[in-house]
Amino acid sequence: MILGAGASGMSCLRYLHGKRDLIVCDTRFDTDQSPIPNSRTFYQNFPQVSLIRPSDFDRAIDSVSTMVVSPGLPLSHCLVRKALSSGIKLVSDVDLFIDAADGPVIGITGTNGKSTVTTLVGAMLEDQAFGSGGNLGPPALDLLNDGFAGYVLELSSFQLERMEAKRLDVASIINISNDHLDRHESLDSYAAVKRRIYRDCGFAVYNGDDRLSRPPDNVPSVAVNKDERWRVIESGVVIDGRFVASDAIKLTGDHNRFNVVAAAAIADSFGASFDNIRHVLESFEGLPHRAQIIGSIDDVTYVDDSKATNLGSCIAAIEGVIKQPSSRRIVLIAGGMGKGADFAALGRAIPGHVRSVVLIGRDARLIAANIPGTPVAFASDLDDAVVKARMDAVPGDVVLFSPACASFDMFENFVVRGQAFTRIVEGMSK
Repeated sequence: MILGAGASGMSCLRYLHGKRDLIVCDTRFDTDQSPIPNSRTFYQNFPQVSLIRPSDFDRAIDSVSTMVVSPGLPLSHCLVRKALSSGIKLVSDVDLFIDAADGPVIGITGTNGKSTVTTLVGAMLEDQAFGSGGNLGPPALDLLNDGFAGYVLELSSFQLERMEAKRLDVASIINISNDHLDRHESLDSYAAVKRRIYRDCGFAVYNGDDRLSRPPDNVPSVAVNKDERWRVIESGVVIDGRFVASDAIKLTGDHNRFNVVAAAAIADSFGASFDNIRHVLESFEGLPHRAQIIGSIDDVTYVDDSKATNLGSCIAAIEGVIKQPSSRRIVLIAGGMGKGADFAALGRAIPGHVRSVVLIGRDARLIAANIPGTPVAFASDLDDAVVKARMDAVPGDVVLFSPACASFDMFENFVVRGQAFTRIVEGMSK
Protein backbone atom coordinates (compact mmCIF):
# COMPACT_ATOMS: atom_id res chain seq x y z
CA MET A 1 0.00 0.00 0.00
CA ILE A 2 1.06 3.57 -0.72
CA LEU A 3 -0.34 5.87 1.97
CA GLY A 4 -0.35 9.41 0.63
CA ALA A 5 -0.74 10.40 -3.02
CA GLY A 6 1.28 13.60 -3.07
CA ALA A 7 4.50 14.11 -5.04
CA SER A 8 6.51 11.40 -3.26
CA GLY A 9 3.56 8.97 -3.19
CA MET A 10 3.00 9.31 -6.91
CA SER A 11 6.72 8.77 -7.57
CA CYS A 12 6.46 5.53 -5.57
CA LEU A 13 3.45 4.54 -7.66
CA ARG A 14 5.31 5.16 -10.93
CA TYR A 15 8.30 3.18 -9.66
CA LEU A 16 6.37 0.21 -8.25
CA HIS A 17 3.65 -0.03 -10.89
CA GLY A 18 3.91 -3.37 -12.67
CA LYS A 19 6.28 -4.76 -10.02
CA ARG A 20 3.88 -5.17 -7.09
CA ASP A 21 0.14 -5.34 -6.45
CA LEU A 22 -0.67 -1.82 -5.30
CA ILE A 23 -3.30 -0.05 -3.25
CA VAL A 24 -3.25 3.73 -2.90
CA CYS A 25 -4.92 5.49 0.03
CA ASP A 26 -4.91 9.20 0.82
CA THR A 27 -6.55 11.00 3.73
CA ARG A 28 -7.79 13.65 1.27
CA PHE A 29 -9.77 11.26 -0.94
CA ASP A 30 -12.94 12.08 1.01
CA THR A 31 -12.48 15.85 0.56
CA ASP A 32 -12.54 18.42 -2.23
CA GLN A 33 -8.72 18.59 -1.89
CA SER A 34 -8.14 15.11 -3.29
CA PRO A 35 -4.69 14.87 -4.94
CA ILE A 36 -6.24 12.68 -7.67
CA PRO A 37 -9.20 14.74 -8.95
CA ASN A 38 -9.69 12.64 -12.12
CA SER A 39 -9.93 8.94 -11.27
CA ARG A 40 -10.64 8.02 -14.90
CA THR A 41 -7.26 9.36 -16.03
CA PHE A 42 -5.62 7.66 -13.05
CA TYR A 43 -7.00 4.23 -13.98
CA GLN A 44 -5.97 4.71 -17.61
CA ASN A 45 -2.36 5.21 -16.47
CA PHE A 46 -2.43 2.65 -13.65
CA PRO A 47 -5.09 0.08 -14.54
CA GLN A 48 -4.02 -2.53 -11.95
CA VAL A 49 -3.97 -0.14 -8.97
CA SER A 50 -6.77 0.15 -6.41
CA LEU A 51 -7.74 3.52 -4.97
CA ILE A 52 -9.35 3.37 -1.53
CA ARG A 53 -10.77 5.89 0.90
CA PRO A 54 -9.58 6.06 4.53
CA SER A 55 -12.92 4.53 5.55
CA ASP A 56 -11.92 1.35 3.67
CA PHE A 57 -8.45 1.18 5.26
CA ASP A 58 -9.26 -1.44 7.89
CA ARG A 59 -10.67 -3.82 5.30
CA ALA A 60 -7.78 -3.32 2.88
CA ILE A 61 -4.86 -3.86 5.23
CA ASP A 62 -5.59 -7.55 5.61
CA SER A 63 -3.89 -8.06 2.23
CA VAL A 64 -1.01 -5.61 2.85
CA SER A 65 2.51 -6.64 3.90
CA THR A 66 4.41 -3.41 3.24
CA MET A 67 3.36 0.21 3.36
CA VAL A 68 5.12 3.24 1.84
CA VAL A 69 4.14 6.21 4.00
CA SER A 70 4.15 9.79 2.73
CA PRO A 71 6.55 12.13 4.56
CA GLY A 72 3.59 14.40 5.21
CA LEU A 73 1.96 11.88 7.56
CA PRO A 74 3.45 11.61 11.06
CA LEU A 75 4.12 8.20 12.53
CA SER A 76 1.48 9.06 15.13
CA HIS A 77 -1.27 9.25 12.49
CA CYS A 78 -4.12 6.85 13.22
CA LEU A 79 -3.75 4.97 9.92
CA VAL A 80 -0.01 4.54 10.43
CA ARG A 81 -0.59 3.26 13.97
CA LYS A 82 -3.15 0.76 12.67
CA ALA A 83 -0.63 -0.49 10.11
CA LEU A 84 2.07 -0.94 12.75
CA SER A 85 -0.28 -2.73 15.11
CA SER A 86 -1.16 -5.12 12.27
CA GLY A 87 2.50 -6.01 11.74
CA ILE A 88 2.83 -4.20 8.42
CA LYS A 89 6.37 -3.15 7.47
CA LEU A 90 6.77 0.59 6.91
CA VAL A 91 9.22 1.91 4.31
CA SER A 92 9.86 5.30 2.73
CA ASP A 93 10.44 6.44 -0.82
CA VAL A 94 14.06 7.12 0.14
CA ASP A 95 14.48 3.49 1.25
CA LEU A 96 13.20 2.31 -2.13
CA PHE A 97 15.50 4.75 -3.89
CA ILE A 98 18.70 3.80 -2.05
CA ASP A 99 18.01 0.10 -2.60
CA ALA A 100 17.68 0.75 -6.34
CA ALA A 101 20.38 3.39 -6.93
CA ASP A 102 23.47 2.07 -8.68
CA GLY A 103 25.69 5.10 -7.97
CA PRO A 104 26.90 7.02 -4.91
CA VAL A 105 24.27 8.89 -2.89
CA ILE A 106 24.85 12.13 -0.98
CA GLY A 107 22.28 13.10 1.67
CA ILE A 108 21.97 16.68 2.91
CA THR A 109 19.72 17.98 5.68
CA GLY A 110 19.49 20.87 8.11
CA THR A 111 16.95 23.36 9.37
CA ASN A 112 18.05 26.07 6.94
CA GLY A 113 20.22 26.15 3.84
CA LYS A 114 19.82 22.53 2.78
CA SER A 115 18.18 23.41 -0.54
CA THR A 116 20.93 25.88 -1.39
CA VAL A 117 23.69 23.42 -0.44
CA THR A 118 22.02 20.58 -2.38
CA THR A 119 21.79 22.75 -5.49
CA LEU A 120 25.39 23.96 -5.13
CA VAL A 121 26.71 20.40 -4.75
CA GLY A 122 24.71 19.28 -7.76
CA ALA A 123 26.21 22.10 -9.83
CA MET A 124 29.74 21.35 -8.62
CA LEU A 125 29.33 17.68 -9.57
CA GLU A 126 27.35 18.23 -12.76
CA ASP A 127 30.34 17.28 -14.93
CA GLN A 128 30.34 13.92 -13.14
CA ALA A 129 26.67 13.40 -14.09
CA PHE A 130 25.21 13.78 -10.59
CA GLY A 131 21.49 14.53 -10.35
CA SER A 132 19.73 16.39 -7.53
CA GLY A 133 16.32 15.86 -5.96
CA GLY A 134 14.49 14.49 -2.95
CA ASN A 135 12.78 17.08 -0.79
CA LEU A 136 13.94 19.65 -3.37
CA GLY A 137 13.00 19.26 -7.02
CA PRO A 138 12.03 15.87 -8.42
CA PRO A 139 11.24 13.08 -5.92
CA ALA A 140 14.19 10.74 -5.42
CA LEU A 141 12.67 7.79 -7.30
CA ASP A 142 12.07 9.90 -10.40
CA LEU A 143 15.84 10.42 -10.71
CA LEU A 144 16.45 6.73 -11.40
CA ASN A 145 15.29 6.96 -15.01
CA ASP A 146 17.59 9.82 -16.03
CA GLY A 147 20.90 7.99 -16.34
CA PHE A 148 22.72 9.79 -13.54
CA ALA A 149 26.02 8.40 -12.26
CA GLY A 150 25.39 9.69 -8.72
CA TYR A 151 22.77 11.50 -6.67
CA VAL A 152 22.48 14.49 -4.33
CA LEU A 153 19.38 14.29 -2.11
CA GLU A 154 17.91 16.94 0.11
CA LEU A 155 16.29 15.09 3.03
CA SER A 156 13.77 16.60 5.42
CA SER A 157 13.18 15.52 9.00
CA PHE A 158 9.86 14.06 7.85
CA GLN A 159 11.73 11.79 5.41
CA LEU A 160 14.48 10.88 7.87
CA GLU A 161 12.15 9.88 10.72
CA ARG A 162 10.90 6.80 8.84
CA MET A 163 13.99 6.01 6.75
CA GLU A 164 15.60 2.69 7.62
CA ALA A 165 19.33 2.38 8.32
CA LYS A 166 20.65 2.93 4.81
CA ARG A 167 24.24 3.72 3.92
CA LEU A 168 24.79 7.16 2.40
CA ASP A 169 28.19 7.70 0.83
CA VAL A 170 28.30 11.24 2.23
CA ALA A 171 25.91 12.74 4.80
CA SER A 172 25.71 16.37 5.89
CA ILE A 173 23.81 18.43 8.45
CA ILE A 174 24.08 22.16 7.74
CA ASN A 175 22.59 23.35 11.03
CA ILE A 176 19.88 22.49 13.54
CA SER A 177 17.56 24.99 15.22
CA ASN A 178 13.96 24.98 16.42
CA ASP A 179 11.56 23.90 13.69
CA HIS A 180 8.61 21.54 13.25
CA LEU A 181 8.16 21.35 17.02
CA ASP A 182 4.46 20.83 16.39
CA ARG A 183 5.48 17.41 15.03
CA HIS A 184 8.74 16.53 16.79
CA GLU A 185 7.74 17.98 20.20
CA SER A 186 11.21 19.16 21.29
CA LEU A 187 14.50 20.37 19.85
CA ASP A 188 16.25 17.24 21.14
CA SER A 189 13.74 14.97 19.40
CA TYR A 190 14.01 16.98 16.19
CA ALA A 191 17.82 16.84 16.32
CA ALA A 192 17.78 13.09 16.93
CA VAL A 193 15.68 12.62 13.81
CA LYS A 194 18.06 14.79 11.78
CA ARG A 195 21.09 12.82 12.98
CA ARG A 196 19.59 9.61 11.58
CA ILE A 197 21.22 10.71 8.34
CA TYR A 198 24.63 9.67 9.73
CA ARG A 199 23.76 6.04 10.38
CA ASP A 200 26.39 3.89 8.64
CA CYS A 201 27.42 6.79 6.34
CA GLY A 202 30.85 6.71 4.73
CA PHE A 203 31.82 10.38 5.29
CA ALA A 204 30.25 13.44 6.93
CA VAL A 205 30.41 17.20 6.44
CA TYR A 206 28.90 19.17 9.30
CA ASN A 207 28.68 22.53 11.02
CA GLY A 208 31.57 22.75 13.47
CA ASP A 209 29.83 25.62 15.29
CA ASP A 210 26.67 23.58 15.91
CA ARG A 211 27.01 20.75 18.44
CA LEU A 212 23.68 19.25 17.40
CA SER A 213 24.90 18.62 13.86
CA ARG A 214 27.95 16.59 14.94
CA PRO A 215 28.22 13.02 13.58
CA PRO A 216 29.31 9.99 15.65
CA ASP A 217 33.02 10.00 16.49
CA ASN A 218 33.72 6.93 14.34
CA VAL A 219 32.58 8.67 11.12
CA PRO A 220 35.36 10.33 9.02
CA SER A 221 34.33 13.96 8.69
CA VAL A 222 35.02 17.62 7.94
CA ALA A 223 33.84 20.15 10.52
CA VAL A 224 33.27 23.39 8.65
CA ASN A 225 34.72 26.37 10.58
CA LYS A 226 36.76 24.05 12.83
CA ASP A 227 38.97 22.83 9.99
CA GLU A 228 41.57 25.36 8.79
CA ARG A 229 41.05 24.18 5.21
CA TRP A 230 37.27 24.65 5.26
CA ARG A 231 35.99 27.79 6.95
CA VAL A 232 34.39 31.20 6.72
CA ILE A 233 36.63 34.16 7.52
CA GLU A 234 35.95 37.90 7.72
CA SER A 235 36.85 38.74 4.12
CA GLY A 236 35.79 35.55 2.39
CA VAL A 237 36.01 31.77 2.67
CA VAL A 238 38.71 29.11 2.68
CA ILE A 239 38.09 26.24 0.27
CA ASP A 240 40.47 23.30 0.67
CA GLY A 241 43.03 25.71 2.10
CA ARG A 242 42.62 28.28 -0.71
CA PHE A 243 41.20 31.75 -0.12
CA VAL A 244 38.16 33.00 -2.08
CA ALA A 245 37.13 36.62 -1.47
CA SER A 246 33.51 37.42 -0.59
CA ASP A 247 33.30 39.68 -3.65
CA ALA A 248 33.90 36.63 -5.86
CA ILE A 249 30.87 34.79 -4.40
CA LYS A 250 27.57 35.58 -6.08
CA LEU A 251 25.48 34.63 -3.04
CA THR A 252 25.26 37.22 -0.27
CA GLY A 253 25.05 36.90 3.51
CA ASP A 254 27.19 35.16 6.12
CA HIS A 255 24.86 32.15 6.16
CA ASN A 256 25.44 31.66 2.44
CA ARG A 257 29.21 31.89 2.84
CA PHE A 258 28.91 28.95 5.21
CA ASN A 259 26.69 27.16 2.71
CA VAL A 260 29.24 27.47 -0.10
CA VAL A 261 32.03 26.08 2.11
CA ALA A 262 29.89 23.11 3.16
CA ALA A 263 28.90 22.44 -0.45
CA ALA A 264 32.51 22.67 -1.60
CA ALA A 265 33.66 20.21 1.08
CA ILE A 266 30.99 17.73 0.00
CA ALA A 267 31.84 18.10 -3.69
CA ASP A 268 35.57 17.85 -2.93
CA SER A 269 34.99 14.43 -1.37
CA PHE A 270 33.98 13.27 -4.86
CA GLY A 271 36.96 14.88 -6.57
CA ALA A 272 35.44 18.15 -7.78
CA SER A 273 38.23 20.47 -8.92
CA PHE A 274 38.88 23.79 -7.22
CA ASP A 275 38.40 25.59 -10.54
CA ASN A 276 34.98 24.01 -11.00
CA ILE A 277 33.96 24.82 -7.43
CA ARG A 278 35.09 28.42 -7.83
CA HIS A 279 33.17 28.78 -11.11
CA VAL A 280 29.96 27.70 -9.37
CA LEU A 281 30.54 30.13 -6.50
CA GLU A 282 31.07 32.96 -8.98
CA SER A 283 27.94 32.21 -11.02
CA PHE A 284 25.25 30.72 -8.73
CA GLU A 285 22.70 33.44 -7.93
CA GLY A 286 20.57 31.50 -5.47
CA LEU A 287 17.19 29.80 -5.50
CA PRO A 288 13.82 31.51 -5.92
CA HIS A 289 12.12 32.80 -2.76
CA ARG A 290 15.39 32.74 -0.78
CA ALA A 291 16.43 36.35 -0.08
CA GLN A 292 15.63 37.07 -3.74
CA ILE A 293 15.60 40.73 -4.77
CA ILE A 294 12.33 41.42 -6.60
CA GLY A 295 12.84 45.08 -7.43
CA SER A 296 13.08 48.63 -6.16
CA ILE A 297 10.31 51.21 -5.74
CA ASP A 298 11.10 54.76 -4.59
CA ASP A 299 14.62 53.64 -3.63
CA VAL A 300 13.23 50.88 -1.38
CA THR A 301 14.38 47.34 -2.18
CA TYR A 302 11.83 44.50 -2.00
CA VAL A 303 13.15 41.03 -1.09
CA ASP A 304 11.25 37.75 -1.34
CA ASP A 305 12.38 35.31 1.36
CA SER A 306 9.17 33.26 1.42
CA LYS A 307 11.23 30.07 1.91
CA ALA A 308 11.85 31.30 5.47
CA THR A 309 9.31 28.90 6.95
CA ASN A 310 11.04 28.92 10.33
CA LEU A 311 12.55 31.36 12.77
CA GLY A 312 16.22 30.56 12.10
CA SER A 313 15.90 31.28 8.40
CA CYS A 314 14.16 34.59 9.06
CA ILE A 315 16.85 35.67 11.53
CA ALA A 316 19.59 34.77 9.02
CA ALA A 317 17.88 37.00 6.44
CA ILE A 318 17.50 39.87 8.91
CA GLU A 319 21.19 39.68 9.77
CA GLY A 320 22.39 39.24 6.20
CA VAL A 321 20.19 41.25 3.86
CA ILE A 322 21.88 44.58 4.66
CA LYS A 323 25.66 44.67 4.95
CA GLN A 324 26.59 46.16 8.31
CA PRO A 325 27.39 48.74 9.56
CA SER A 326 24.64 50.70 7.83
CA SER A 327 21.98 53.30 8.53
CA ARG A 328 19.58 51.38 6.29
CA ARG A 329 16.81 49.47 8.00
CA ILE A 330 14.41 46.62 7.28
CA VAL A 331 10.64 46.69 7.25
CA LEU A 332 9.83 43.06 7.94
CA ILE A 333 6.69 41.27 6.77
CA ALA A 334 6.23 38.06 8.74
CA GLY A 335 3.60 35.64 10.01
CA GLY A 336 1.68 32.48 9.24
CA MET A 337 1.70 29.16 11.12
CA GLY A 338 4.48 29.25 13.69
CA LYS A 339 4.78 25.46 14.21
CA GLY A 340 5.33 25.85 17.93
CA ALA A 341 8.35 28.18 17.61
CA ASP A 342 9.53 30.43 20.45
CA PHE A 343 9.49 33.88 18.82
CA ALA A 344 11.43 35.50 21.64
CA ALA A 345 14.55 34.91 19.53
CA LEU A 346 13.08 37.15 16.84
CA GLY A 347 12.69 39.92 19.41
CA ARG A 348 16.41 39.62 20.19
CA ALA A 349 17.40 39.75 16.50
CA ILE A 350 15.39 42.83 15.57
CA PRO A 351 17.22 45.69 17.36
CA GLY A 352 19.70 47.47 15.11
CA HIS A 353 18.25 45.90 11.96
CA VAL A 354 14.48 46.35 11.75
CA ARG A 355 12.52 49.62 11.57
CA SER A 356 9.08 48.05 11.91
CA VAL A 357 7.20 44.78 11.46
CA VAL A 358 3.99 44.05 9.55
CA LEU A 359 2.33 40.80 10.64
CA ILE A 360 -0.09 38.48 8.85
CA GLY A 361 -1.63 35.07 9.40
CA ARG A 362 -2.71 32.83 12.24
CA ASP A 363 0.14 33.51 14.67
CA ALA A 364 0.49 37.27 14.11
CA ARG A 365 -0.55 38.11 17.68
CA LEU A 366 1.80 35.51 19.13
CA ILE A 367 4.73 37.01 17.22
CA ALA A 368 3.78 40.54 18.28
CA ALA A 369 3.77 39.51 21.94
CA ASN A 370 7.39 38.38 21.59
CA ILE A 371 8.82 41.53 19.96
CA PRO A 372 8.10 44.25 22.55
CA GLY A 373 9.39 47.71 21.73
CA THR A 374 9.14 47.16 17.97
CA PRO A 375 6.54 49.13 15.99
CA VAL A 376 4.01 46.55 14.75
CA ALA A 377 1.13 46.71 12.30
CA PHE A 378 -1.36 43.92 11.59
CA ALA A 379 -2.49 43.26 8.02
CA SER A 380 -5.60 41.47 6.80
CA ASP A 381 -3.76 39.76 3.94
CA LEU A 382 -0.49 39.94 2.00
CA ASP A 383 -1.67 42.78 -0.26
CA ASP A 384 -2.49 44.85 2.80
CA ALA A 385 0.86 43.93 4.37
CA VAL A 386 2.88 45.11 1.37
CA VAL A 387 0.96 48.42 1.30
CA LYS A 388 1.59 48.98 5.01
CA ALA A 389 5.29 48.05 4.62
CA ARG A 390 5.66 50.51 1.74
CA MET A 391 4.19 53.27 3.93
CA ASP A 392 6.67 52.51 6.74
CA ALA A 393 9.80 52.27 4.57
CA VAL A 394 12.05 55.26 3.81
CA PRO A 395 14.49 55.59 0.88
CA GLY A 396 17.37 53.14 1.30
CA ASP A 397 15.33 50.66 3.34
CA VAL A 398 14.59 47.02 2.51
CA VAL A 399 11.10 45.53 2.67
CA LEU A 400 11.88 41.94 3.61
CA PHE A 401 9.18 39.30 3.23
CA SER A 402 10.60 36.62 5.52
CA PRO A 403 7.60 35.02 7.26
CA ALA A 404 9.39 32.80 9.86
CA CYS A 405 6.29 30.60 9.56
CA ALA A 406 4.69 27.95 7.40
CA SER A 407 2.28 29.18 4.74
CA PHE A 408 -0.63 26.76 5.02
CA ASP A 409 -3.04 29.07 6.83
CA MET A 410 -3.09 31.39 3.81
CA PHE A 411 -1.31 29.72 0.86
CA GLU A 412 -0.78 26.28 -0.64
CA ASN A 413 2.99 26.42 0.00
CA PHE A 414 5.90 28.83 0.28
CA VAL A 415 6.30 28.96 -3.51
CA VAL A 416 2.74 30.19 -4.07
CA ARG A 417 3.23 32.64 -1.19
CA GLY A 418 6.42 34.02 -2.73
CA GLN A 419 4.82 34.28 -6.15
CA ALA A 420 1.97 36.27 -4.62
CA PHE A 421 4.43 38.69 -3.00
CA THR A 422 6.26 39.11 -6.29
CA ARG A 423 3.02 39.86 -8.19
CA ILE A 424 1.99 42.46 -5.61
CA VAL A 425 5.37 44.23 -5.72
CA GLU A 426 5.54 44.14 -9.51
CA GLY A 427 1.98 45.49 -9.66
CA MET A 428 2.93 48.45 -7.44
CA SER A 429 5.92 49.29 -9.63
CA LYS A 430 3.82 49.75 -12.78
